[in-house]
Amino acid sequence: MGPLAQAGLRSILIREPHVPAPRLDVLCDAAGAEGLDVWVHDRHPHARHRSEGLHLSAAGSLADPARPFGQSCHNAAELRRAFAAGARYALLSPVFQPTSKPDDRRPPLGVEGFVSLAAGRPVWALGGITLARAAALHRAGGRGVAVLGGIFGQPDPRSAAKMVTKLLATWSDGT
Repeated sequence: MGPLAQAGLRSILIREPHVPAPRLDVLCDAAGAEGLDVWVHDRHPHARHRSEGLHLSAAGSLADPARPFGQSCHNAAELRRAFAAGARYALLSPVFQPTSKPDDRRPPLGVEGFVSLAAGRPVWALGGITLARAAALHRAGGRGVAVLGGIFGQPDPRSAAKMVTKLLATWSDGT
């Protein structure tokens, strides 16, 4: 088990479309070698050529129904469509004002809105996730979180990642 898995990380979503295909291959192979579930966002031009799970945008559709996929969602209708199509998980956003998208004008769902829409399904909260907010989501029945700005937007991303994974390790279902 590699350092990412040892820190508590279970999955990684590679979502940057500008990463050259050879670098994407290296990233996917390295994360897979650490025992992580690897998902590649479909906005990457090479994503559908990889064998890892595919992450679809909210409007995306899957050409290969046998391939595992997850999907970005922003409302109840998108969640219904994703799970009806066989999504293994959904990222629901914005739960709070995203730190990585300060100009995002969509109204945040908040804890109650997120939990209501997630309805016990494998839905991960995205948008403005901090340690305190992740803990509040967990106490309210949330299954998991996805973090961008709460790690990469911090002065010390490595320490922030360790704190997030430590918190997530306390969640009973390990998400």
